[in-house]
Amino acid sequence: MPGPPPGVGDVSDAPPPPRKGKGPVFWIAAGCGSCLVALVGFILLVIGLPFLMSRGPVDAVRGQLHEIKAGQTDAAYARLSGSYREVVSREAFSGFVLRHPALKDNADSTFLSRSIHNDRAELEGFLTATGGEREPVRFRLEKEGGGWKIASLEVANEGPEKAVTAAAVAPSAGLQIEPAGVQKRTEGDTVRVTIKVTASGFAVRPEGGRFIISLAVDVETMDPAAGRIEELSRTDVQEFEGPTSLPQGAVAPLAVPLILAKDSVTGAYTVKVTVRDRVGGGQATRDVTFELP
Repeated sequence: MPGPPPGVGDVSDAPPPPRKGKGPVFWIAAGCGSCLVALVGFILLVIGLPFLMSRGPVDAVRGQLHEIKAGQTDAAYARLSGSYREVVSREAFSGFVLRHPALKDNADSTFLSRSIHNDRAELEGFLTATGGEREPVRFRLEKEGGGWKIASLEVANEGPEKAVTAAAVAPSAGLQIEPAGVQKRTEGDTVRVTIKVTASGFAVRPEGGRFIISLAVDVETMDPAAGRIEELSRTDVQEFEGPTSLPQGAVAPLAVPLILAKDSVTGAYTVKVTVRDRVGGGQATRDVTFELP
């Protein structure tokens, strides 16, 4: 009787082949994937979380930069904390802004260093002006009234409070105005009247090894009947800004031109000249008279 076909019913004593395991490439790739996941998580925790938490302070600073660029100085000044406004006058803040194009004409802001601790925050980075000027900046903020307020500001290692420090060396008598003469000259159908005064006792701000004077002049002109002449009365009729080597005791000559019609009412005119110190925040007024014809 024929036997079974070869191989059928045969029993082999050889052990089964070993199960094929994962190769070294698989385990290396798996290990790298785990490291990558851990690295991404670390980056999100260490870098992303501070950036997320600092959104409020950053929005407050960029809001101020937008207001400065739009010429809304009062709104930008109001973003300073109450304690900071006690040492930085509005005039000192305005002068500080004018000195730094990255503030006045800001085009971009970058804050790579951000720290938040309870109700305090600090931002460091760079501001870039529309003209390309780039200046390092540091903002310190604190919570006040439920919002973030700027408690300290430095641009290029200078803060607006330094101008206030300079104001402390101004004479104790404060800003003073002294008449320096009146000039009258007929020009066709008009009379050009130049009111000259000298200002002293104002504050100065340090800048590059020297000191800067910053004054503004307002005038109000009254006719012989004591009526206000509107066209000859306005604020900021003149601005004076210039350097001096003196930290105190400097004198600024100011000349205010007025144009009147040649056939204006004859008699004595009174001009109230007000000089405002844009560094120290003080002001003074002096009446100056002239007669026509």
